[in-house]
Formats: sequence, C-alpha cells, structure tokens
Amino acid sequence: MNRVKKFETVEAVITDDLEQACRGGVHTEFSPILKTPDEVVAGSSLFLDMVEDARILYDRDGFFAQWLARLRERLAQLGAKRLWQGNTWYGDLKPDFRPGEVFEL
Repeated sequence: MNRVKKFETVEAVITDDLEQACRGGVHTEFSPILKTPDEVVAGSSLFLDMVEDARILYDRDGFFAQWLARLRERLAQLGAKRLWQGNTWYGDLKPDFRPGEVFEL
C-alpha cells in the first residue's frame, strides 16, 4: 500500500474525532507531507513554516525532526526573523543581507 493510501485510511478513522473537536471549539486539520529523504534535502519554502508551527505525528527514525532542527539552527545563525503583517508572516532570512551576496540555508 502506498503512502497516500495509508494516509487516506488514517484520515477516514479520525474524521469523526475531528468533527467532534470542531463542535467543541477546537479547529484543526491534518496536512500530510509525504516526502522521501531526497525530497526533504532538496528543500521547500514550506519547511520555513514547519520550523515553528508543525507537529510531527510520524517520523520513522527521526530523520525529518533532525532535519528541521538543523534548519532551525541555520536560521538562528543567519539571524532570521519572522515578521508579521496582518494575519500572515514573511521571513527576513538574513537581515544583514547585501546585494550580490550568496548564502545557503
């Protein structure tokens, strides 16, 4: 069974619980991120959100949690800041950036 099919099974099992939580005032949703280690290493801007906001429910061998921890550490080294504008945020990944400078996350 592939990863997507497995998640669909989980989703079906938790649907009633999520609806009950919603009626109780808890509004949440699951957003599965199904990536291979190579896909993770290739990077994604989504991971910038996940450094602060994600709750990992399943991470065989802890690979992704370790990867996010390294990203969090790198952002701290760069002095990255999360800046809020209304209900959304944007990242200043390197506040002391100079035009033409190249840096890696």
